[in-house]
Amino acid sequence: MSNNWTFDKKYHSTPRTNPWRLLATKDLKPNEEFERQEIRLNYIQSVMDQCINEYRITSKIEIGNLEDQDDPRTSKYGGTPLYSKANLSQWPCCCDCGDEMRLEFQLRQKDFPTLMCPAGNDVLQVFFCPNGCGDDEPEHRIIWLAEAEVQDAVSTGYGAPLKPHQLIISEQDDYLGLNEISDGNVDWFRLGISKCLIEGVTEDEELLPFIDAWERMNYRGIKVGGYPYWVQNAWRCCEKVALTVILQIEIWEGNWIIMACSQCGKLHTDYQGT
Repeated sequence: MSNNWTFDKKYHSTPRTNPWRLLATKDLKPNEEFERQEIRLNYIQSVMDQCINEYRITSKIEIGNLEDQDDPRTSKYGGTPLYSKANLSQWPCCCDCGDEMRLEFQLRQKDFPTLMCPAGNDVLQVFFCPNGCGDDEPEHRIIWLAEAEVQDAVSTGYGAPLKPHQLIISEQDDYLGLNEISDGNVDWFRLGISKCLIEGVTEDEELLPFIDAWERMNYRGIKVGGYPYWVQNAWRCCEKVALTVILQIEIWEGNWIIMACSQCGKLHTDYQGT
């Protein structure tokens, strides 16, 4: 994969000028195997200052209503993809069962400024096997294309398509998930159970376990851009840069994620069960 990606840099690495402020903490009583009796407020604050000095903007996606018409030139869930009639013989097929795949998501960069695309392309299509094939992750096909170059679009595709649904899009700040922060000096279990009140994250007077409060800062659902949710600290690339989410999908009681390195352009996919 070429490292020549097109994306709006402001969505992918933004220094935070106003750090989060920890307002209060109340430690749970530790188990007997722990020698320390409490985690101090300034210790939790120092971890927060270290981990949330920058953020990315993610586009949250909710599956909306059925489309009245199946327009191939829209961002959508299911339906008929933007696909050239000249390429019908190359329609994606499952490597396991041999059946024609169906469109899961089609995303246009016009609708998703958070979407990273290889240079010269502005549409992402993700196809899945209709029979649910796949072992470690869903059997899939990822296609990039330039919308303007498809002049002879098909009106119907092959296989058993999903009914087309609208996508409801909203943006939010997205931070690294707790499991992606590597620091051997941090007792994440003790930190996680420590109850706290964080300005801008928890409601007034709402004391939450720190790990629950933090997870409000890393969106778990379907999203474009931002940081991946729960990939077990495995995905780093050039200079240990956290990979950028191209698309995160909820499937099989977990998340399937397409990720890319903004430095070298290498593409990764991974499934993580919850």
